[in-house]
Amino acid sequence: MTESRQQNIRELHACVVPWREDCSLLVPGAMIAETLYHLDNSPLQHGSPWVDGGVEWRGQIVPLVTFDDVPDLPKKVTDETRRVLICHTLSYSNEHAYIALEFYRLPRLLFIDESSFSVVDESSASEVWPFVAKIDIRESIVYVLDMEKLCTII
Repeated sequence: MTESRQQNIRELHACVVPWREDCSLLVPGAMIAETLYHLDNSPLQHGSPWVDGGVEWRGQIVPLVTFDDVPDLPKKVTDETRRVLICHTLSYSNEHAYIALEFYRLPRLLFIDESSFSVVDESSASEVWPFVAKIDIRESIVYVLDMEKLCTII
């Protein structure tokens, strides 16, 4: 196998999703099911403080995950058009096969490898910190979600 082919294998195709003031989420491209625009919250009976209602998508109500109770996060963006990202989860149950994440501005596709980012802060094991790490990609702060943990708390 050529060296350039080996390098491509280590690349991750991801989307940088503008999410809060001056920071974004890094979501692997394979996890994104669809991007939706101008949606209203639908009522959803759910006991988790991580869920703020749901969004209707393809005949089902998908839980809308909120990060409002997570300490030390930048402020929400409120003066721009709200969008929703529908993501596959790592759960095989029908109940949490998808989650919805709010964001603002358009996501951009990014190919990253080990040399394109540096870890700013690795997450500690905490009930209120559903992220794997906070990283710096080209001088932008990006949070990496821990989807497995997120599925267990919603």
